[in-house]
Amino acid sequence: MPSFRKNASKQKTIDLMQQHFEEMDPETLEEDEKTITISLHKVLTEHLCMFPLPEDRTDLKIKVDGDGAPVMPRVNHTCVAIKVIRYFEDMGISEEEWEGLNSPFTSHTLLLFDGKEDYEDIKKHTKRLRQELADIRRDGLQVDGRQYTVSVIAGGDLKWLNAVCALSTCSHTFPCPWCLVCQGELHLTGADLKYTRRTLALMSEHAHLPHDRMEYPWECECCECTYDSPQALIDEEAPTTNAARLKFQLEHFGVGWHKENLWGLIPEDMVADLLHHDLREIHFILERTCKRFLITTALAEAYCEFLRQCVGCFIKVKKEGKKAGAKKTKQPNIIGRECEATLKVCEPLMVLIHGVDTENYHLAMKVWSAFKALRTEMFARLGKGHTMHTRAQKAYRIRRKAGEYISAKLTLGSVSEDGTQYSHTAYWHFPEMVMKHGDLVDLSTQALEHLHWLRKKDYRDLSNKGKKSMKQLLRTEVSRFKLGGIVKTRNKSAHKQRKMGHRARQGEQ
Repeated sequence: MPSFRKNASKQKTIDLMQQHFEEMDPETLEEDEKTITISLHKVLTEHLCMFPLPEDRTDLKIKVDGDGAPVMPRVNHTCVAIKVIRYFEDMGISEEEWEGLNSPFTSHTLLLFDGKEDYEDIKKHTKRLRQELADIRRDGLQVDGRQYTVSVIAGGDLKWLNAVCALSTCSHTFPCPWCLVCQGELHLTGADLKYTRRTLALMSEHAHLPHDRMEYPWECECCECTYDSPQALIDEEAPTTNAARLKFQLEHFGVGWHKENLWGLIPEDMVADLLHHDLREIHFILERTCKRFLITTALAEAYCEFLRQCVGCFIKVKKEGKKAGAKKTKQPNIIGRECEATLKVCEPLMVLIHGVDTENYHLAMKVWSAFKALRTEMFARLGKGHTMHTRAQKAYRIRRKAGEYISAKLTLGSVSEDGTQYSHTAYWHFPEMVMKHGDLVDLSTQALEHLHWLRKKDYRDLSNKGKKSMKQLLRTEVSRFKLGGIVKTRNKSAHKQRKMGHRARQGEQ
């Protein structure tokens, strides 16, 4: 067993785990030459020999995890690992145990196989491991004359958990719902911030789990009824929400509609980890948008903050280091971090609204239409002749679309007895959070400020005479887009010229 350093770096930890895996003499199965595995019984026995539990404890908890990754085109590798959770009581974990969860001596790789992260491949390559899990859960483990009881929980991201439960895996179309809400705002959804909050059973309240693996017509083994379509099965029991549908599925068929749960665990014992999406789509969108609006590096951070309010993701500007003789970059390099929502996952999440009543469903569709209109207006190309007039028109359109979006979204909210605003089940599945710390976020004001900053670039390129007229135009436009509605004002210089022309014509007459 390699020595453990508490403050070891991530790479050092990986190296130690890899060294331990090699020291355990992994074997290749005769019936499956693409699988390299280590006996679960052997790993746990060695672990308890080197790190025995205290005398008053005989309960051992292990967490079975897994993940897959594409190595090259048409080549995928998947691994299964376990974490030994020491001094585990119920479903709570102390700070000391949290520190030990990431240590090399509690994490062990059990199996590596050449295959995808889907139900069929996992089932094919984990036959021996699943038998060992069943035996250890039933009979326990005896090491150095002590009898241990072993309980198992399942871990991994939502894609892995869905795969082992014969459910459709996560993708950009159906992402992990916990990735769409930042951790600081989870209390707004009513979710508990403890370790137990991310069980598969609790996630069913927020997740849409499509079941596209069933073949129809299908006969239920419990009630011997035949269903011609998924809708016929749902209409028979008439569950009203996605959570009720998942509960109905678990009660009648176990996890997975018609296939066995590979680990044989109940959803309460399946704990999903938080994911982080790669924001390549957002990155490309922002890069193109910066080029269209001719945004300089100095203005990019303010622009990113404006976009963050609209698309609901955390983005920042990667500042280029200054090098001797290097040319000044005109375009900023914008990168994305820790996804709350991406533009392309908004529309599929509308299926969540089907679980609420019809009125709220139509309201939600109205909100989604307003958001799409706002998004289209934000990323619309101005064209080569983007003059001051076209920029002012765009500012007006963005403000109007943002106002429609906010108004439509507020209709989804409800007001409790004490006057505070809270949300329906599907309210927080939209990308932009209207209510933030109890205050209304006015997108239109930020849109105006953003376009006002853009005009400063044109202002620097003008002559002194042009700058004077530009200041007058900016004063007029800014006053028209104040918060609280459009204030009708007149361009005083233009009005004065018209008045002088009218007097001149009267004098000629």
